[in-house]
Amino acid sequence: MILLYIIMKVCCIIYHSEIFTTYKEDWILECIKSIYLQTYKKYDIIELCYDESDNSLIKMFKEKGIFKTNRLIFLNKKMKNNIEAENYIFNYAFNKLNYDVCININIDDIYNNKRFELQMKKIEEGYDIVSSNYKIFQNYEGEKYEREMKIVTNFKDKYEERLFYCKMIIDKKVTIPFSCFTFTKKAWNLVKKVMYPESLYLCQKILSKEVKIHTCDQILLYHRIHSKQYSNIYKNEVI
Repeated sequence: MILLYIIMKVCCIIYHSEIFTTYKEDWILECIKSIYLQTYKKYDIIELCYDESDNSLIKMFKEKGIFKTNRLIFLNKKMKNNIEAENYIFNYAFNKLNYDVCININIDDIYNNKRFELQMKKIEEGYDIVSSNYKIFQNYEGEKYEREMKIVTNFKDKYEERLFYCKMIIDKKVTIPFSCFTFTKKAWNLVKKVMYPESLYLCQKILSKEVKIHTCDQILLYHRIHSKQYSNIYKNEVI
């Protein structure tokens, strides 16, 4: 009996602009640390700085001796906004560098150290897009706030699954943050780009495609809310 193992080329994607005026350094450190503590280690890092500086967070923390780095590909290209940067870096990773899987990262969020492992397991099982349950939290100026967000994940059939995503689109309610999405090249190239809000746009585009979606039951993302974040999804909850 011959067993065939498909070795996938995997990267995690980091993109930022005016990083030190938008985020506190300890927020960034918490995020980077949560990446390096992942139990799944077989990934490269692609980092895009899309302002006029050439700030590399990964290089900065490596030079400070805080982390040993995975293979790093650093890009510096001026972009108008976050959406343009997202589309550029995903297309670059999948279609220029030929990665099979991209793990999306928001630099102000924190990730469970099993996120990559659990999501890659589902990718290896044949899913094209994998997200997870998550918590939103805030620890801004001494105030603390936390709320768990549970997503329905055990669909009885394909019809029930599509009904869930249709309702999400119709209600215009972002149920799943884009920062906990992991994609295959197949899924991204069926969509080709995202627009804001990314999760809604993505679901709208993939409903008519043969794409397998899975949401992990575990809380793999801790989604920070603050007044300077690009997304204003939770703006009414910011203290």
